[in-house]
Amino acid sequence: MPSEPPRAGEGIPDLTPFARAAVRLHPRAGTPTARDSHIGGPLLWPVDEPWPHCPDTARNEAAPGVIHTPAAGLEAAHPDDKAMPLAGAAQFFRRDFPKLPFPDGTDLLQVLFCPDPHDGPGYWGPGVQVIWRNSSGVTDLLESPPEPFQTDHYEYLPTVPCSFAPCEFVDHPHPSELPAEVNATLPFTNERGEFVDDEAEDAWPPLATGSKLGGLTFWWTSSSDGFPLTCPDCDAGLELLLAFESTESQDDDCPCDQPDDGPGWELAASSVNVLVCGADATHAIRPHAD
Repeated sequence: MPSEPPRAGEGIPDLTPFARAAVRLHPRAGTPTARDSHIGGPLLWPVDEPWPHCPDTARNEAAPGVIHTPAAGLEAAHPDDKAMPLAGAAQFFRRDFPKLPFPDGTDLLQVLFCPDPHDGPGYWGPGVQVIWRNSSGVTDLLESPPEPFQTDHYEYLPTVPCSFAPCEFVDHPHPSELPAEVNATLPFTNERGEFVDDEAEDAWPPLATGSKLGGLTFWWTSSSDGFPLTCPDCDAGLELLLAFESTESQDDDCPCDQPDDGPGWELAASSVNVLVCGADATHAIRPHAD
């Protein structure tokens, strides 16, 4: 006679050692300046620093107090083999998000996208480059950065400048991401960490899927489907730096106070996750798309 299915929540282990702190961003249409944290607004960029292009690495040389971390494993075919000017996607100041892994001497994280499609393990979407910067070294601003050439893939760029209404929370892993010896003790999962009981799945702590900093990656597809989970420079484990959800407005699943429902972040491409080396944030990043 088959055993009774476990009651909702019964047998869930202590997930504290595997949990990760995170910040939901709740982007909303706004008018951010170059000295604000934002998505899709102007970047704090010095007038005398070359604007980065893809894939012309000679133009991506870092200035003093600036650390460029390009993405590993991505390939793109640019029209006429021209170097494509990158577009500012987002920036985050340490004063607003102190728990980001800022390298010594930096207080600003900037994210730039190349609108041409890039292909790589577990990825199809915009090219991604991350820059860590010391904002105190920026005085005179570049007012009009070069714009990307006309392409058919402008949906890979932010469409509306957005400010943030951030809130902190804790992400808990899916059973498939727990160590095998822990997952083996769960009465409601199979050997792959997949739920075999609906009540237990409903009781499991949810993983946030919206735009966020830190936390854990939501894998719509299996995290083992050809996507490397280690740093390309040192083989240390990867951690989620940030996640851009493709669209986001009011979120009924988040318990924090949010702005009234209205225009929010929109990225017509797949959701973009940026993972960073857990040992050294200056190493090459790995993007993942779902």
